Amino acid sequence: MDKLNTQHQIIALVGATGTGKSALVAKIAQVFPINVINFDSRQVYADFPIVTAQPTAQEQKICPHYEYGFLATEDKISVQSMSERILTRLDTIEKKTLPVLVGGTGFYLTPLLQGLSAIPAVKQEIRDDVVSLQKKHGTPHIYNFLELYDTQSAKRLHATDTARVCRAYEVYLSTGKTISYWHQQPQGEARVKALQIGIIKNLDDLTPRLAVRIDQMIENGAVAEIEKAFEKCPQTTMSAWTGIGCSQLLEYVQKKISLADAKKEWLLRTRQYAKRQMTWFRKDTSICWVQENELDTVCEKIGNYLK
Repeated sequence: MDKLNTQHQIIALVGATGTGKSALVAKIAQVFPINVINFDSRQVYADFPIVTAQPTAQEQKICPHYEYGFLATEDKISVQSMSERILTRLDTIEKKTLPVLVGGTGFYLTPLLQGLSAIPAVKQEIRDDVVSLQKKHGTPHIYNFLELYDTQSAKRLHATDTARVCRAYEVYLSTGKTISYWHQQPQGEARVKALQIGIIKNLDDLTPRLAVRIDQMIENGAVAEIEKAFEKCPQTTMSAWTGIGCSQLLEYVQKKISLADAKKEWLLRTRQYAKRQMTWFRKDTSICWVQENELDTVCEKIGNYLK
């Protein structure tokens, strides 16, 4: 397995939120010596391990886990910066182990597989203005601007997809060109070769599981987690507060809505997000799809890939 890190030959375990990626990783770790590297855009936040469903301390004892919970609530990390962090981690982890990237944020994985984008860095003041605009008027309001200035992005994005809509708009404001334009420019050389394994789950079957997970998060202290984070960072325009679960529980903590309404909206937004994730990953014909309980199939695919 020495060749893995020189070529950055990796496994990427993908799928919608709540499909059982962490549980499957724990089983894979019983068969292969692995390191787990996060590529989920929300699990990077240090103050929200419960709400963002980061691997538990017990799960992280099974094998090394990296790039979880390192970012402060008031900070934001770009796709390029996250990609560079992952590449640096791949350069430094134990040589005889297999890197397994785990997450559901497809646009964090794409630059690693296809090369980093040529998009210039967005000025912080522009990013802050867009975040403030979204908090004040909502994501559909910003989406309306995309329909005027970046019709390609408007066609491929949903009006409630906060992260991607805001990203497209801030790039346009900062560079004067659409994000669609930048995506068409030459990209850097791909640094990793990946076997992509996806966990397939019907959305209607997934929804009850998501509801149960929300209840478990509440029982495990999600509300207290939000209260503590709010004391540390009361600036609600910060990117972390736009996350699903965080924004709904924050409204509850601020006594704007009931806990029941917060949970209802949290489930709705999570289901919508899961649907978008499924749509994103289904477009990638290189993904090998499996059921969450098909460990033997997964291990067979990994074994063949490493030969």
